[in-house]
Amino acid sequence: MCIAIVLATVGVGLILLGIKGFSAEGIPWSAEKTLKGNAGRVVGIICIILGSPLAIAALWLMIKLSNTKR
Repeated sequence: MCIAIVLATVGVGLILLGIKGFSAEGIPWSAEKTLKGNAGRVVGIICIILGSPLAIAALWLMIKLSNTKR
């Protein structure tokens, strides 16, 4: 169950980071630089594409583990 929680946390974190790429502030890259505009959107799309399967896999794993007989 711990791996499912870690997968869910990483997946949701990536999705939230991807959504931030579409905001006006952009994605913070360092203390001085943020990815705004097209660069922020591209990184945001990549984060969403990577995070969505992780979150779905975590949900599937949680459901599967909760239905197993002990």
